[in-house]
Order: sequence, then structure tokens, then C-alpha cells
Amino acid sequence: MATRVLAQGATLAAGWLSFTLLGEQSPALAALTAGGWLLAGAGLLVSLVRESLTHASREASRFRARAREEATTLERAIAARDAMIASLAGLADYRDSDTGAHLDRVATVATLIAHTLRQSAHEAATIDEAWIGTLRLASRLHDVGKAGVPDRVLLKAGRLDPAERSVMERHTLIGADALMSTRANATPVDPLIEMAIQVALTHHERWDGAGYPLGLKGDEIPLAGRIVAIADAYDAMTSSRVYRSSVSHQRAAEMIRSGAGTQFDPACVQAFLACEGEIARVMEEARGEGHLAAEEHAAKPAEAAARRTLTIESAREHLRRDLGTPPARKAA
Repeated sequence: MATRVLAQGATLAAGWLSFTLLGEQSPALAALTAGGWLLAGAGLLVSLVRESLTHASREASRFRARAREEATTLERAIAARDAMIASLAGLADYRDSDTGAHLDRVATVATLIAHTLRQSAHEAATIDEAWIGTLRLASRLHDVGKAGVPDRVLLKAGRLDPAERSVMERHTLIGADALMSTRANATPVDPLIEMAIQVALTHHERWDGAGYPLGLKGDEIPLAGRIVAIADAYDAMTSSRVYRSSVSHQRAAEMIRSGAGTQFDPACVQAFLACEGEIARVMEEARGEGHLAAEEHAAKPAEAAARRTLTIESAREHLRRDLGTPPARKAA
């Protein structure tokens, strides 16, 4: 491009010199020279524009390629983060319920409530698709603090006494504290971590202020916590435990309806009831898939959890498959 510009620039210079020398001797010849000079200038301009457009097109192509590569990297990072969150959430549920199905059901119900609540004018400014997606993941971490509850309390085959109940209630503080530690090391702060802290800390608060651990009341409770409170309570009501039987969807819905304004946010209850048909259908399918695992855990929770523990041999097989060769066994 530079060589072409120099050549055309020389042509222009020669044309200008000719125009100057011939202008007084031959006006007609000078006019022709000026015309050639103008044509050369126009050609130079066209070349410059063409070269600029070609360069811009190449840069745009490189930019699009980099943008696609960065978007792919971001998508992979988000997918990895989501998978790690699911695994972290499963640590507590792994010990306490039917092989993680509880987390799936709570996330499903919470998401359905949020979608319905989004249609109300009161929450339309707060809830969008991104918020609902964050809630779907954050709701899975609501009981992550149960990883810090002793087995004698968490796996007790019966109702908890007051002292044990006090220990159990600390799972809200344990979970929030663990997530706050994660937030302290995150720059910038991830909205998912923020919502997960809210959910872990407040999903046992009550609308009337009689919940725990903070005794928050009404709108003092974050919206995500209010939604998950209903989803968690619904799944608890419709799940069997050693010390009690499950209730039907209809009975659970009626209990949630009666808790509006006392235990639960009335607007969230209204949203739950508006989509309860869809909730009943989805939950029936989910429970059908996890029925045997749920029955096993309800009967013998400690034994069921133990059977899901990774053994030395299964761990060796995982490494053999991933690395292609069996890891060396340590000498005794």
C-alpha cells in the first residue's frame, strides 16, 4: 500500500509541475494536465479508501474470532462453575436426603414460583431471566451448611429434641459463613454468590418474624429466601421421613395457603398456587424417577449414604479411565 501511495503521489507532483509550467504558454494543455492531475488524485483517494476498508475488514474478522474464542471460554468457565456448585451443594444433601433429588426438586419449584411471580407488577422490575437463572443455582445451596451438622443430629432417626434442634438450626449460619468466605476471595463479586448467601441464611425466616436465625420479618427477608422457603417447605411436606409420612400435593398446597401472611410471603404463596398444577406434574415425574432412592434413604439414611461413598477400588478405576494407566499403589 505504501509503495502505491508513493507512486501515485509522484504522479500528482509531476502533474502539478506540468500544470504550473504550461499554464501561461498553453491554457488548453494546462487544462488537460489539470484533468489528469484530478483523475490521479481521485485514483489515489479510491486506493486509500479501498485499502482502508480491506484493513478494517481484516481487523473486524480478527476481532470477531477473538470474541468467539472469549465467549466460548466464558461459557466453559460458567459451565464448570455451575458443575462445581452442584457438587458443593450435594455435599450436605448427600448425607441428608435422597441422593440429591431434594436439591433438584427445590430448584424446580423455586424456578416455577419465580417465573409466575415475574408476571406481577410488584416484582417485574426485580425478576428477569438472569435473576431466575441465578436463583435456580443459588437455591441448590440452601442447605449447604448441613455439611457442618454432626451426624448424630443430621441423621437421627426421629424428631429432634430442643438442644438438637438448636444445633440443626445453625446450618443456616454455617452455610452463609462458608459462602461469605468464598465471596471474600471473589473479584468482582459474583451475583450468584450474593444470592446463595441470602438463600442459605434466610430460607428458614418467617414472614411474621418468628423464624430463624435472625428473626427477620416481611420484606426484610430477601426475595430469593422467601421463594426458597416455600419450595423447601413444600418438598419437606411431600417427602417421607423416618418419624413422619409424606402428605399429598393437595394437602401440602393447602398448608402453604394457610401459611400465607404468617410463615410465608403472601405474594409468593399466590404465585405458588397459580402454578401448582405445573408443580404437581413436574414433581410427580421427579419423584417417580427417584422413588427407590428416596425410600432407601428414608428407611436407613446412614447406610444409604455410606453405600454412595467412593471406595478405593472405584477411585482407582476413575483414575485408570481418566489417566489411561492405573496409579501406583503406595508401599505399605
